[in-house]
Amino acid sequence: MTDDTPDPLLPELERLDPWSFWVAAGDEFGVDRVVIGTTGAFILVVSQAEGYMNVSLGRVKIGGVPVASVRSMKRKARKLKSKLHGMAVYANVEPVICATNAILGSPKNVRGVWVGKPADVVKVISRRANALQRQPAKRAAQALGARIRSVRPDSREG
Repeated sequence: MTDDTPDPLLPELERLDPWSFWVAAGDEFGVDRVVIGTTGAFILVVSQAEGYMNVSLGRVKIGGVPVASVRSMKRKARKLKSKLHGMAVYANVEPVICATNAILGSPKNVRGVWVGKPADVVKVISRRANALQRQPAKRAAQALGARIRSVRPDSREG
């Protein structure tokens, strides 16, 4: 994504439970966002290409425009998984492509990489079985630079 376009995924990610999921920038891993929560870790790439989705030779294309290769998404997921293991947080990392303007039905799993619309991506993330305890997930999110919200209702920022 470019700096001058708004992030179409952020409003959807804010629907996730703020005390169980944390969102960080994914620049270090070559992706748009990293989500860490009690259901695991996810790397997200946002595509604003228009058209139908198809898969050819291990590349996901939307409207004929290559979005990401399955191999590169898995490599980026392994890089995050390695970093998490260094923090003693043991979770699988799921690669996800968020297709904001594509024509596709329900979320699709393309050889281990999920492809879906923004609302579907949130469902993929939140409906998994719990894989991590809250504290290790929060610790990993903090180390990756995620903004942590206070649980206390009377706390004030400023």
